[in-house]
Amino acid sequence: MLTTDGIYGGRFSGAGFKGACIALVDPAKKESVEKEITEKYLERFPQYKDTFKVYFCKSDDGARFV
Repeated sequence: MLTTDGIYGGRFSGAGFKGACIALVDPAKKESVEKEITEKYLERFPQYKDTFKVYFCKSDDGARFV
């Protein structure tokens, strides 16, 4: 993720349970980010081609009382 254009920063989460990467992404570049991350990851870990997925979500506007 460090060299992927459109990713501002990220971190790993859930190590030990096959984990996940969480990143802040420029919404205008999400298609190219998904393509590059998928290609790079599956090049290194082809055994996960049937289970690897990229998800995008929109962050909320901060914490607040409901």
